[in-house]
Amino acid sequence: MQFEITSWAQQTGVQFVSIINAAQMASCCGASLQLPSMYIFGPARSTMFTFSSPESNDTFCLGARGNSDFFFYKRIPVRCRTLYHRSQAYHAANEYAELPKKCNDARAKTVAHVRTLDMDASKSVHSEYGQPPLSFYLSAWNHTGDNTLHVVHKDLASPVAKVLDALHKTTKVSIEMHSHVAFKHDLLTLLCAENLIMSRSSLSVMVLMNPHLKRVYHYEQPRNGPWRLLSYSCNTAHFHAGGNMSRWAATDRQKLELVTTDPPLAFVQAKTTCLEPRDAFTPHARAARHHGTRHS
Repeated sequence: MQFEITSWAQQTGVQFVSIINAAQMASCCGASLQLPSMYIFGPARSTMFTFSSPESNDTFCLGARGNSDFFFYKRIPVRCRTLYHRSQAYHAANEYAELPKKCNDARAKTVAHVRTLDMDASKSVHSEYGQPPLSFYLSAWNHTGDNTLHVVHKDLASPVAKVLDALHKTTKVSIEMHSHVAFKHDLLTLLCAENLIMSRSSLSVMVLMNPHLKRVYHYEQPRNGPWRLLSYSCNTAHFHAGGNMSRWAATDRQKLELVTTDPPLAFVQAKTTCLEPRDAFTPHARAARHHGTRHS
């Protein structure tokens, strides 16, 4: 039996989650997973993964084929939501995406991700993608104790990005702005950080696959159950501000509140859940990856 992602839709974070969902199903069913030949960093070294779990006769194990959105929204059966199957899915996704990335000594220490999508009320706005206020980013930066803040942003559509950019240009505050035409360059900055201050974004799943990540800051409460975020390293500390995000409509008032409100923040460290040891693929698949075999 086989699961296959035929093509990519939406953004990098959503794509990565779709790989995990498809791989989690394949791991649970003892099936294979076929992925497209190209991903964010270029041609993939491996595109076929065969999982060693016993085959299952469950109806959901008949296999499935579709684009990444099909698997992003696909419901994962309860019996497939174990930490073991999740870990094996992450290992497959990491292998395909070539994570973790090798980072040089010049990597940015503290990096903030400011999401700027869903900021135009005249276009389609996702109601679940309200963003943390400016005070969250500044408080988390202060909590790290680092002197310099590196800000990764797509553009200046977010008021938070605009204010940070203004501080960068008009003050001596040590803020560096990062916005490349090719997103993979900014993604490397996120993947190589020691401290991460994250927006509400599906990229959170991917950037946690950094073995050198020491601290990550979230505005929201920690997730529970089988949807808890997994870290690559068990030494990554998760800090949550416990903020609440109202339904997002990108109104002028909501955007103003992002930079004028100063909600009380008290970072609470949550338990780190990390990947289990790698034990997902057949010897044949391991040998194929070792020799750089590409599967069509």
